[in-house]
Amino acid sequence: MTIYLIIFIVIIVTLIFKSNWKLRKKIISTLLFIILFVIGMSLLFVFLWNSSKLPHETEVEKMELNLKTINLYNAKNEKLDISVDFEYSKEEILEKKLKIIDYYNTQSVFFLNPKSEFLITLPIPIDEKILFPKKFSIVIKDSLRNIIKKYDQKTFFENAKSEPMIKNKGENYKAKKWSLIL
Repeated sequence: MTIYLIIFIVIIVTLIFKSNWKLRKKIISTLLFIILFVIGMSLLFVFLWNSSKLPHETEVEKMELNLKTINLYNAKNEKLDISVDFEYSKEEILEKKLKIIDYYNTQSVFFLNPKSEFLITLPIPIDEKILFPKKFSIVIKDSLRNIIKKYDQKTFFENAKSEPMIKNKGENYKAKKWSLIL
């Protein structure tokens, strides 16, 4: 494709210089053509770039609306270092035939500023009743990297508020959202 554009520009410039115009008019015409050509190609590139991105972004937003979430809120007056391990192993996925979104099946590390919150999107669709991964954990560290608190599945469900509220503590994994105040 690029070679065709270069050949096209060379042909146009050659035709301009073979014309009976004066040299000054030839140079001005050539520069004007090249500038208009570059602007046109740039606009075409931007148009194609934007048109290919939009459907993907809307698909991700729709997908996120249909997934379970954990909302972490930092009630402390210090910045926290948070590590979330919410990753199903390949064996768990195959063994239990889980229908999860692999994009969100990850380990995350991030900082949470004082009095702020962070929403973690889980790989579990809202309508699925899937247990958390075996190695699920949330580790909270202070700014000096000292562990403040570590949540495994049991301590997480004991401390987190679920939406909708689940009365039977053994079935907390059936909720759609969880909120955890740190």
